[in-house]
Amino acid sequence: MDAIKELQDSMLESASDWYSASDKEDLRALIWAVGEFYRYLLDGDLNDRRSLRYHGDNVLATIECFGRLVDAYRTGDEADDYRHVQGMASVEALKEEFIATYREFCKQVDFEQRYGLLLRLFKLQLVFVGMTY
Repeated sequence: MDAIKELQDSMLESASDWYSASDKEDLRALIWAVGEFYRYLLDGDLNDRRSLRYHGDNVLATIECFGRLVDAYRTGDEADDYRHVQGMASVEALKEEFIATYREFCKQVDFEQRYGLLLRLFKLQLVFVGMTY
């Protein structure tokens, strides 16, 4: 949990003053969901139905936070991002893409770039849930 907390603190520290308290809570929740999912992909059993269900439920529980954060971050690149996500043909390809993107997210220091990567990670989670739920 420490790594996730560090990510949350780092991003929230960089968040502009114009983010409301509820926006910041949404951001904190989304970072937690993405971090938990990353750990699951690294260490979890992708064939365990109970684990799949648990992580799927976490994604679905966080979807409203995601929606509010997407509304705050319209850049025009969303269509390209969705086309890329739709091209994921297997759970293994999705896992590899998520892990690579998560590592990029952790290294990124620019808030806006990091924010965009966070939203992309959640989109990948949604596709994963759609494939396995």
